[in-house]
Amino acid sequence: MLNEILVKCTLCDEINLQRGNFQNHINNLCPKADVSCSINNDTSCSWIGSRDQLEIHQSKCKIYQSKLMSNTNCIKDQRSKTLTVDRKENAVNESTNPRELELEDYIIRSADWLIDLSERLMINSDMSIVVEQAIIRKQCTILILSENHIDASGALILAKALSNNTSLIRLELQYNCIGDRGVDYLADALSVNKCLKVLDLRDNNITHEGARHLANMLKKNQTLTSLSLNSNHIDDRGVRLLADALIDNISLRQLSLFQTKEIRSRREEDEFAENDLRQFQEKINKLRQSFERLNQPNNIKVITSQIGQVDWNRLISVEKQQERGKYNQIIYLSSFHNDD
Repeated sequence: MLNEILVKCTLCDEINLQRGNFQNHINNLCPKADVSCSINNDTSCSWIGSRDQLEIHQSKCKIYQSKLMSNTNCIKDQRSKTLTVDRKENAVNESTNPRELELEDYIIRSADWLIDLSERLMINSDMSIVVEQAIIRKQCTILILSENHIDASGALILAKALSNNTSLIRLELQYNCIGDRGVDYLADALSVNKCLKVLDLRDNNITHEGARHLANMLKKNQTLTSLSLNSNHIDDRGVRLLADALIDNISLRQLSLFQTKEIRSRREEDEFAENDLRQFQEKINKLRQSFERLNQPNNIKVITSQIGQVDWNRLISVEKQQERGKYNQIIYLSSFHNDD
């Protein structure tokens, strides 16, 4: 019972941390906690600073870069020796897929905290290697899987690993084919996950059914801070479900719904009449009002942008205000206008 008491981190001011998870927050997540520049407990570099400055320091630290290169070479040599011995002892390994070996080797050579596997033409079966090498063994904090060929089956493999994961903070799956079924798998996992903060699902063929799964997840998850759903097929039904979920959610700070294809494709149709345009605009206005009704308890800022005309300067300005504590949550919605 004591471990479930909600506490606040005085270093980074994050609230609603379970007491039982507080030490893990300090040791692995808190951006303001003191950390050292080290690899494999080597203390040759005496630098100590906040975690959010570690990456900047290590990118310039010659001692760290030298140790990292040496450690990587040792791993590669050991792996090469192991594969050679295995192949001699077991002829079956001669049929090992070279592509899978290349993927494993790439992950091993990547930094522990960031694994970038974007645009590698990966398929569902590759997700087992990604889970084993990147999520379980390396315990990476950022995993980028954008622009591949991952569908619901691959999402299921990832979801099983996310359920009890305590290291991954950011997962990017944009420009894949996850779909509603894949979102269902991921939403189930994130309903119990207490670590992931950023999830990018842009352009994944998600409809209002997928939004329903995500809305149910947001009612339970109190860790996720950013959810990107741009360029999907989410209509006003899905947006309303997400709006209702924010009543119970206190952690999500940014929800992006720019340029939903359901609205964009209708506007490009030749028979898209003027009254249809007005009706869709009214829907967007109603959705905006739904979010703004939540403004008092949750301090939400709603930004409506015309399709293809995102005011990035305005977004940057609002996000800076959010950093200063003016807004708890930012909702991005797509609107449109009549060019005539």
